[in-house]
Amino acid sequence: MPPRAWLAQGEHLVSELGVARRTGIEGWFDPPARQDEPSGPPLLHAPPRSQRVPRGAYLG
Repeated sequence: MPPRAWLAQGEHLVSELGVARRTGIEGWFDPPARQDEPSGPPLLHAPPRSQRVPRGAYLG
């Protein structure tokens, strides 16, 4: 059996319906498509900039 014969054996199992080229940012700002995700406590807003921990500060 040639090295890639197994790939040819599965060609009848796959069909290509279309190709959509995307850059990676599409959909980031769209409303969620699923509404069945668990709802937890509301997310907290980030504190004002004056209270943020400086970059590289040790939080240990």
